[in-house]
Amino acid sequence: MGQLTFQATLGGSVNLVGPNTASNATFTLPSADGSANQPLTTNGSGTLAFQTLPVAGGGTGAASLTANNVLLGNGTSALQTVAPGNSGNVLTSNGTTWASTVPGGSNVFTTMAVYTSSTTWTVPSGITKIKLHATGGGAGGYGGSASYGGDGGPSGGTAIGYFSVTPGVSYTITIGAGGAGGTGGNRGSAGGNTTFVGTGISIAGNGADSSGSSSNGGTASGGNLNLNGSSQGCYSNPDVSFASGGSLGGHPSFWGGGGKGAPYNGTGQAALTYGAGGGGGPGGSTNRDGGAGAAGVIVIEY
Repeated sequence: MGQLTFQATLGGSVNLVGPNTASNATFTLPSADGSANQPLTTNGSGTLAFQTLPVAGGGTGAASLTANNVLLGNGTSALQTVAPGNSGNVLTSNGTTWASTVPGGSNVFTTMAVYTSSTTWTVPSGITKIKLHATGGGAGGYGGSASYGGDGGPSGGTAIGYFSVTPGVSYTITIGAGGAGGTGGNRGSAGGNTTFVGTGISIAGNGADSSGSSSNGGTASGGNLNLNGSSQGCYSNPDVSFASGGSLGGHPSFWGGGGKGAPYNGTGQAALTYGAGGGGGPGGSTNRDGGAGAAGVIVIEY
């Protein structure tokens, strides 16, 4: 057993003592100093080096770690991390790895997106569940004639549903137009269909029929709850009777807001909100136009 002594100028010494063995061991020192906090490690063959302690040696494989990140094992490779993400997120597994995501299955949504024109919607990162409202366009009000006031336009149907989605997948949104108000003595135009279509989802709020005594509100399909639009007339100008030239109000949609029926010398009011029907035009000495129905809407919550 040998000993190597380093004698200090102040009188002390540092001793390196070799093992009591018949075999030889050679260690090659690094050619330069390492960085602060790096230990001296071996490659198992006698070559020594200063380096960040690897996972195989009980370290993390990283010189620093971002505050508040969650560490994930990665075999003998450097640890992986998951950032906290948005407020309220939870750590979830897809069966292979972990991610910071919105709580799944709770139907607690923090964001609402409202679409009133046709477009494409792409599922944001971390979103796996959405709630949809799809409302079709409302019909225009019936135009009044010299002998009678017009009926209000029916409203569009509304479909409501919950759906599972995958981040990055795109869906096509089509918004149904509101129907034009009828000119004197003529029906208002029908509303258009509103749809949200793509992988795993096909939901529709259909537009209302053109206004008249036999017209119907729009139907709906593809949701957990599918609501037909309204088509039952109602007076919205109690000061003017239907017989003396008044007209019927437009029918409210799921969102409310049918256009007001007009008195003797007015025109039907346009619908006030998504998918509602326009007010009827009044009867009297001159023909009067009905109000326009409102366009539909897609509302996405996630």
